[in-house]
Amino acid sequence: MSESVPAIEEIDYRLAELLRALDVLRRRFLEEAAAHGRRRFPELVETELAGYPLRVEALGRAALDDLRRRLDEQLDDMEACVEAHLGADDHWAHLLRGTRAWGAIDSGEYLRGRRGTWLRAATGRFLGEAGRLLADVGVVRPGDDLRWSLHRDGKEWAVSYYGDGATPSDEMIALFTAYSATFDELVTLDRRRVDGVQRAREAS
Repeated sequence: MSESVPAIEEIDYRLAELLRALDVLRRRFLEEAAAHGRRRFPELVETELAGYPLRVEALGRAALDDLRRRLDEQLDDMEACVEAHLGADDHWAHLLRGTRAWGAIDSGEYLRGRRGTWLRAATGRFLGEAGRLLADVGVVRPGDDLRWSLHRDGKEWAVSYYGDGATPSDEMIALFTAYSATFDELVTLDRRRVDGVQRAREAS
């Protein structure tokens, strides 16, 4: 049985509600990621400084003061760092409408991949910005120090963190889980709408 016009309008209204909810969850996720970065960056820097006393001694006071100044600047600009690594539109399924219908996405497979692979890898790249600060002054040597990996990111070299705690926070995981469930509802409803519109056309 095809959807009636009022039913299609009800679906459209619910789709708009879900899109707003997804935008909110994305924003809250990015805010939590920034808070996570502000907690973890100083911890990572201090752990590495404590772990390499000879390298730190070789730095000298001026270089160490400059490192801490750059860390403070990074903490002040954490939102931009988060946006660069976690905020791009193609990371968020509900923003893919411009390329294909939501209903054409296998939401289960897509979001399992996001949680299982992208979320951890992107968090490692995000935390890797702390390693970039340390690498710039020679405290860590990505590739030689196994907690830090050096890799190409487009035309630039980037650092990723693979050591202890190279994971999103529990709140980030909870927010992305809520995002996944909401997006799954969006996909199901969008498929119902597409099917209803198609049947209405065939019946007319």
